[in-house]
Formats: sequence, structure tokens, C-alpha cells
Amino acid sequence: MNGPAAFSPASCAVPDTGRCLHPSRLIQRMTTRFRYAALALLCLLTGVATAKAEPPKPYSAEYEVLRNGSPMGRGTVTLRGDERGEWELHSVTRGTEGLAGLAGATIVEQSSLRWVDDRPESRDYRYRQNLAWRTRERSVEFDSAAKRIVSRDRRGEHVFTFAPGALDRQSVMLALARDLAAGKRDTLTYTVADRDEFGPERY
Repeated sequence: MNGPAAFSPASCAVPDTGRCLHPSRLIQRMTTRFRYAALALLCLLTGVATAKAEPPKPYSAEYEVLRNGSPMGRGTVTLRGDERGEWELHSVTRGTEGLAGLAGATIVEQSSLRWVDDRPESRDYRYRQNLAWRTRERSVEFDSAAKRIVSRDRRGEHVFTFAPGALDRQSVMLALARDLAAGKRDTLTYTVADRDEFGPERY
């Protein structure tokens, strides 16, 4: 009897299968599903819809992330604010099963934002992805005073013109949850900075 197939970091493939499935892709899919789970919880926490989208209440939650009904990882998300009106949205997603677990896949995202004119506006975003043999990092800085946004990753730097209400890829989920809690149901559009792109995203 053959033993279980082993994962090969060199080829990013599972031997004896015709499929190459990199754990970084798995963890990215897992993080996307985790964001929507966090969004659903936030909508519940915001309570009854109101005409004005006020700043949210601080919260912390933990999730089990599933893929095709099977456990794939765990995630935690925390939102907290301070007396200055500064907010921090922090999430950690860890692979615990399958290829993502074997590779020790972990993604950490941290967004710093503030509430401006009844809507969130990003100030800083940090992303870190760890695998057993590789680490990837990127950041986005939102400078309203200098009127620019600077996105950096291993491939270089991208500079955009700042726009009021600009968001990072994680904070947009917070903005969407708040608008839904305020009773908005039509197409919602947000200006989002993500790596080498900056522009509208519609939901």
C-alpha cells in the first residue's frame, strides 16, 4: 500500500496527481472567504439599519474556514478604535489542513483608518504572507496631506493621486458592511488601492 502523497515545495505539486495547486493560491482563496464571513458578522453586529453610517463598534471574532465543506484553516479578525478617532482592522488567517497547513501558510493584514464625513478612509495597509519557504510583503500608505498614495511590494513602487474616501483591499469590506447596515441596497462603489491598481470597485 502506498503512503500519503507528499507535498513538494520545489514543484508546488502533489506527486502522482495531474494537478499543480500552490498553497499560496489556497490561502488567498481562504482569506477571501474569511473576509466575507467577517463582513456577515459585522452586518449582524451593527444592528438595525440607520440613515447615517456611524463608526462601528469594536469587535473581535474567530472563524473556522471551510473549502468545499472541509476545514482548511482558522481566522481571527479584530476591529478597535481609540479616543482620537483612529481605527485598526487586523486579521490573521492560518492554514491548518491540507496543503495550506502543510506549508504553514499564514496571512496577516492590518489596516489603519479613520472615519471622515461618515465613511471610513484608509491611512495605512500592511500585508504579510508566510509559507514554509517564502515570505511576501506589501504595503499601501495613504497621505492625504501630500495628496498621494504609495503602494510598495517586491516588484517596486506605485504612486497614485490621493482621493477622499480611498480604501485598501481589507477596509473596503468594512465600508461595505457599514453601508449595508445603513440600509443601502443599490450598487455600491468604493475607490480602492491594491498593489498596482487604484480605482473604483463596485459591489
